[in-house]
Amino acid sequence: MWREGLKARRRESAKARRQEGAKAGKREDAKARRHEGGKARRCEGVNARRGFFSFLSHLRAFTRLCVRAFAPLRFRAFTPLFVRAFAPLRFRAFPPSRLQPFITIFFLCVILFSCTKSAYYEKYQTIEGHWDKNKELFFIYEIDDSLASYNLLLEIRNNNLYPYQNLWLFCSEEQPEGTLRRDTIECMLADDFGKWKGTGISIYHISVPIRTKYTFPNTGKYTFNIRQGMRDDRLRGIEQIGVRIEKNL
Repeated sequence: MWREGLKARRRESAKARRQEGAKAGKREDAKARRHEGGKARRCEGVNARRGFFSFLSHLRAFTRLCVRAFAPLRFRAFTPLFVRAFAPLRFRAFPPSRLQPFITIFFLCVILFSCTKSAYYEKYQTIEGHWDKNKELFFIYEIDDSLASYNLLLEIRNNNLYPYQNLWLFCSEEQPEGTLRRDTIECMLADDFGKWKGTGISIYHISVPIRTKYTFPNTGKYTFNIRQGMRDDRLRGIEQIGVRIEKNL
């Protein structure tokens, strides 16, 4: 019996030694893996620093090359073209440096007057707070030439509080002879992504053409009234409504 007990104790001690050896091996493997991982991270850091310093050296070389290339120009490339064009004339009283402001103003005036069309009639009405559904805006203008053609535009100014993409308007025009003409107009103030189509920062201005190259049937005073046609009884977000008439020459 005592022999069997001795054998059992020997087997248990051998089993315990094997388990301790396995645990020690696992600890060594984990330590080796941690060591390898730290070494790899240190190598990556060294490579990253080397790449950064290499980028800085290339950037410094490129900057030197640009300075050497553009230094002989002495900022000639940045001189306005019209000044260089007028420089060979050699005005004694007005050298090109003094002519530059006058030439700039001249070209700006030419561009401004060539691109801007004068308004035959233009008027705005401000909407305080909310636009009530029953509130009508009246615009009275006089047409003295029934043979000329005109462009009729709606001028709308809204802010960021306007809750819709479009704006429905009920418009009517009373002619000098008493004839009443009604129309319903949809004005798209924003695109499908919610971006305002008008120009501006906090207040957006958009022009909506109603009639293009239109000939009025009679001369005299016309009354154009506008009423909002949205579901809201008190519509918010509309700052101003205007009417602009351009006469085609």
